[in-house]
Amino acid sequence: MSTAVNSKTEGWLFLAGFVACIPAANWMVGHVGTTCVPDWPCIIPVAPGLSAPSAVLIVGLALVLRDLVQRRLGKSWALIAIGLGTLLSAILSPPALVVASAAAFLLSELTDFAILHAPSAAASGARCPAQQPCCHRSG
Repeated sequence: MSTAVNSKTEGWLFLAGFVACIPAANWMVGHVGTTCVPDWPCIIPVAPGLSAPSAVLIVGLALVLRDLVQRRLGKSWALIAIGLGTLLSAILSPPALVVASAAAFLLSELTDFAILHAPSAAASGARCPAQQPCCHRSG
């Protein structure tokens, strides 16, 4: 198989994994955690004295998979994946959390997408003072 075909195949697998993260996160938040109170998200410890909803474990994976979709299939497919994820998040969320879940998903994904595409100083041709080598790249 050619490299282009392998790259596309990987992209479709990453897209399937990304889409699978949404129901997994929605299920986890209601069923997996060290503390689960009815009608509230299950929480897990994430640092000494700090807890978070258990879905944070899956959300991190979703961000990575969406970045990989973007690298393999392009920006358009990444935006389509974000749209699908937002829709799934709204459909699969408990009724009390539909708007919050969909909005949180959409905003976090679009923020990550924007950061990934933010122009760097070196890429934009900006000049840095000679005493600040951080902007200078070889090659």
